[in-house]
Amino acid sequence: MKAQKHYLPPEIRYFIVVQKKMGKKTKDIINLVERKFQRKIVKNTVSKIYDKYLINGSVEDRPKPGRPPKLSEEEEKQLIGNVVNNRQLIPTIIEKDPILNPENASARTLEKVLNKNGLFDSTDVPQPLFDDDRRSVSILFSNVKLKILIGL
Repeated sequence: MKAQKHYLPPEIRYFIVVQKKMGKKTKDIINLVERKFQRKIVKNTVSKIYDKYLINGSVEDRPKPGRPPKLSEEEEKQLIGNVVNNRQLIPTIIEKDPILNPENASARTLEKVLNKNGLFDSTDVPQPLFDDDRRSVSILFSNVKLKILIGL
């Protein structure tokens, strides 16, 4: 079993801390983790997890820096409820409605929230596309292309 360079879940981290507190040797903890969780870890991982536990008092991930979400969880739930009740609502319509979008979130932000919950896909909405020569218009709808010729 090869050592993995992936995220170690809190369950395994807590297991390591408990074993370390019980006085188990690092080598024994490595073997226990390998048998119980089918994960290969190295000696340094056990030491770092326990040291971080002693410093922070927890093995949970610290908050990551970044932009705060535009919509709160409650606002996301309300948005999802509105879309479930009215499947005609799409992000570009919601974006312009101050009642449905009091936080003034962009259509892209709204689309991400709906995509995350399986409620919107950009192929759900007809999108006109103009050819370079401007003589025909393509309409994409559910991945089916329909060409309409117009005389210019």
